[in-house]
Amino acid sequence: MSRKTTPQASGPQIYDVSGSYWHIDGNFESILHIKNVLETSELTVTPVLWMADGTEYDLAPIPLQKAESVSINIAHAIADAPSSITQHASLFGSAGIRYSWNWRDAAIAHVSTTDEINSLTYITHASAAIAPNPDLTNAPNRNNVVEGMWWLHTKSVIPFVTFVNTSKADIPAHILISGGNADSAKSENIVVGGGQTQVVKLDRLIQALPVQSDVGGVQVSYIGKPGTLVIEGGQEDFNVGYSSSIPFMTLEYRQVRKMVVPTSVTFAAVGVQVGVPEARTQFPQDTTFLTNPKGAGR
Repeated sequence: MSRKTTPQASGPQIYDVSGSYWHIDGNFESILHIKNVLETSELTVTPVLWMADGTEYDLAPIPLQKAESVSINIAHAIADAPSSITQHASLFGSAGIRYSWNWRDAAIAHVSTTDEINSLTYITHASAAIAPNPDLTNAPNRNNVVEGMWWLHTKSVIPFVTFVNTSKADIPAHILISGGNADSAKSENIVVGGGQTQVVKLDRLIQALPVQSDVGGVQVSYIGKPGTLVIEGGQEDFNVGYSSSIPFMTLEYRQVRKMVVPTSVTFAAVGVQVGVPEARTQFPQDTTFLTNPKGAGR
């Protein structure tokens, strides 16, 4: 995760880093990973879990040593929760951390969710500390748009999008699914309650496209403060042990004579495969990945 230079604050303030989606249904196990980014100071961090209905569960504060990392099994944490929490317990929700420091980004968090039996895995990141961020707290509501891409790696793969509302207000969102044909699209409206988490499977919308396609786009828009609705996605097929993330990019529009001005966008990713791929990844026969100075495969 890239980070900008962090401005100094006038004194210690409480920061929330939230919005990391977790789920513990079936054979899935979700682990909350927390790191103290400070290399010269200790930091006390409070892990926080939100159930799907928005119920907040603050775990015991954890004193972290310099640059220390810890991991928390979310299912175990919920099992040990008091009855006031367990009556709201759900199989999915969101996670984050809370801490007090002189500036933002003193700690980071993410959730890794894995089904080892079916070879499925996902990673979701908690958003940057959003409070008390004056740029966000004082920002007016606006139309926020993110876009991603879905593809049917197999006939039985199911793409999905997760929505985590990090605010206390309900947020309406519009989901637009498009196919390979620009004129082929379907949409759906949802409302994500304050603090709540929702999961929308896209297979129904994809199957309803006027022109069937194995690849297309997904656009989500909502009216609210930037970043208050954390949107991530993924795809999974239990039959072949396939899982992948759907990256979303925030669209920044600049209106010039009512037209969108093109901007330069750079993408980068890490993912290196060496040797003969497994048959279930469905690469062409005789495919071999080799390392070389240019990082190419054949």
